Amino acid sequence: MFEIGTSTHAIAGFGQPGKPFRQSLAEMAECGFAHFMLLASEGGSPAGPMVDAQESLLDIRHSDIEAVVKAISSYGLRVSSLYPGFTLDYTPEGAAATVEKLKVYRDIAWRLGCHLMVHSAGRSLPPKTPLEEKKEHIRRVAVVMDMVASSSPGEVLKMAVDVHYGGIIETVADCEHLLSLAKKPNVGLCLNMGHMTTLGQEGWTLLLRYPERIHVIAWKDHLTGDHLPQPVVSCELGKGETPLQKYIEAYRQVECQASHLITFEDVPIAEKKDALKRSREYLVQLFQEN
Repeated sequence: MFEIGTSTHAIAGFGQPGKPFRQSLAEMAECGFAHFMLLASEGGSPAGPMVDAQESLLDIRHSDIEAVVKAISSYGLRVSSLYPGFTLDYTPEGAAATVEKLKVYRDIAWRLGCHLMVHSAGRSLPPKTPLEEKKEHIRRVAVVMDMVASSSPGEVLKMAVDVHYGGIIETVADCEHLLSLAKKPNVGLCLNMGHMTTLGQEGWTLLLRYPERIHVIAWKDHLTGDHLPQPVVSCELGKGETPLQKYIEAYRQVECQASHLITFEDVPIAEKKDALKRSREYLVQLFQEN
């Protein structure tokens, strides 16, 4: 069985009321997770030598990295991926600055001991925009990812774009087009199966056809239907409509070195810890049964 991780936003949410960083570390460890995606925020608090930040979405650029790594290790955890804490701009006017900032986060990822960056594809287009209308947008995403990804010995960095409702990369066809354009093999996907479910996409087919380009498998369960208060609603595993077994079946058929994360957003903060613990246990049980 692979090691299962989560993320700082899954345990602590976005913004207030939030949780202190050390509390989030302790709770992730208590839930049985081995690693996590560190979701950074340039609007958050930096962690100093005592790592007593009152927010879990750290301003990692201005944090004491060595102290952060030591604190994380003290809870038996490790950072498996870094999510940069700024809005990525893929436009011709903003792409160069985006690349330079991503390279700063690439260096931080290496200092944190990880070689994987998960990132947004941006939201410059309406949800469900057809592929033909956004091919140029996808090309620009591929160019930026190629400029940051690396396979050089000692400097490996995989780039995993988050497949997301309303993002430039949101459908199976979008993913296929991105991968066809990217020149570096370390440019790949964070296969967010929850958003695939929201969009009615057979995301597991990507796992079957491009296992070497799936850098993260995001085990997410989403609710669907017109009765929902918003287009995207995520919940603990086993409570939504994501066809988790199809992803398990696909994963078992391929050799995939992906990082595995369980995350959600739409669970009240007071319930997040218990819901994450149950979600991890549920996923382990599914793999044991299938």
